[in-house]
Amino acid sequence: MRPGLTLVRERAGLTQRELADRLGCSQPAISQAEAGGASLSIATLQRFADALGCDLQLDIVPRETMLNEGVPVRLLSRE
Repeated sequence: MRPGLTLVRERAGLTQRELADRLGCSQPAISQAEAGGASLSIATLQRFADALGCDLQLDIVPRETMLNEGVPVRLLSRE
């Protein structure tokens, strides 16, 4: 699960459909991305960040501290 994507989307006051419209994709694609069911490229994550008014930050951390497979990702609000 990618709770960060859901949390940032909700803080931006957007529904999955509204975010999908901004990204030019479907609402089920957003749902799948938020649930961790899709492998997202860095370019796609950057598109999410831009659509949500956030900066994308990638961290490389020891595997035992990772919550999901792959590289942990955080979207930081630009406020």
